Amino acid sequence: MTKNNLDFFGEVLMNRVRYEAIDDCERIIDGKMRDEESVKIHVTLSEKEKELTRIKIVDTTLNHLLWTLEHEKSLELVTHQLHMTYKNVKRRVRVLLPKNYDKDLTKNFPVVYMHDGQNVFFCSEAYSGYSWKVIHAIKLNPDLPKMIVVGIDNGEHDRINEYTPWKITESPLPEDIELGGRGMEFAEFVMQVVKPFIDKHYRTKSDKYHTAMIGSSLGGNISAYMGIRYKDKIGGLGIFSLANWITSKAFDSYIAREELDPEQRVYIQVGTQEGDDTDRQLMNGNMKQAYIDCSLKYYKQLIKGSVPIDSIHLNIFADEEHDEKAWGKHLPECLRFLSEKW
Repeated sequence: MTKNNLDFFGEVLMNRVRYEAIDDCERIIDGKMRDEESVKIHVTLSEKEKELTRIKIVDTTLNHLLWTLEHEKSLELVTHQLHMTYKNVKRRVRVLLPKNYDKDLTKNFPVVYMHDGQNVFFCSEAYSGYSWKVIHAIKLNPDLPKMIVVGIDNGEHDRINEYTPWKITESPLPEDIELGGRGMEFAEFVMQVVKPFIDKHYRTKSDKYHTAMIGSSLGGNISAYMGIRYKDKIGGLGIFSLANWITSKAFDSYIAREELDPEQRVYIQVGTQEGDDTDRQLMNGNMKQAYIDCSLKYYKQLIKGSVPIDSIHLNIFADEEHDEKAWGKHLPECLRFLSEKW
C-alpha cells in the first residue's frame, strides 16, 4: 500500500472514530445507551439540568465546527437565494460541490436534491438539533461516486402546505383551519426554477438517470409525488418515513392513474417507532403502524405500476424513530443504491 493510500485510509478511519465517539456522547446524554456506566453518567447529568443543557450546546457547536473546518478544506458549500414566483419571496438553496470540483473542469456530476435544506448540512441549524450530516456521510464513504448535493430550504411555518400537493381532508382539523394544497406549486418551483438554475451554473449531468431526490416525512411525500409527475426528469428517489397517511386517498388515486417509470430507482425507509407530537395532532390512531403501512403500501403501488422489484430497496428498521439521526444513519446506503448505475 502506498503512502498516499495509507494517509487516505488513516484520515477516513480517524474521521469515523471521531464521529462514532461524538454520536455515543449524544446517545449517553439522551439516555439511549443502556450499559451500566452510560446509565450512571446519564443519571448524573440529568440531575444537573443546567450543565446538561450546556454540554448539549457545546457538543452541537463542536460537532458543527469540526465538520465546517473539514468542509472548508475540501468541499465547497455555495448559497443562492432563488425567487419563488407564486409566493413572491426568495428561498435559500445551497449547493455542496464534490472535492476538487474546481480542478476537474472537464467533468460533470450527478445531482441529488434534498428537501428540508435546513436539516441537511449542520446540526446547529437543524430543527431537531441533529442534521442529516451529509458532508461527513460523503467524507466517510469514499466509495460513493462524486456528486453535487442541493439542499432546498423548507418554508418553515408553511412547510406542511408546500410539501402536500392536496388539501388535507383526512385529519381531525378544526373546521376553520385548512392545510395543504401548495405542493404542486412548490414542485414547479423546484423543477422549473431550481433545477434549471443548477444545471446552468454548475457542471451537472442533467438527464434523469443522474438526477435523484431525497426527502423525509412530508419531504418524502413531495418527493414521491414529484417522482411521478416529473418521472422524465428524476431517475432516483430516496423516500424516508413517508407520511402519506395525511392525504392517502388523493395520493392513492394519483399513483393509480399515472404511468410509472420502470427505470426509476426508489429507496424506501421506515422505522418501527415513527411519529411525533405534530403527527398526533393530525391523526387519530396508531402512528407507528400508520408509517409502516404507508411505506408498505407505496412499495406495493410501485410494483403494481411496473417498477421492478430489483429497482426498489425497502427497509423497515426496528426501534428507529422519526428524526434526522435515523435518516442520516442510512443516507450512505440510500446514495449507494440510487447511484448504482452512475
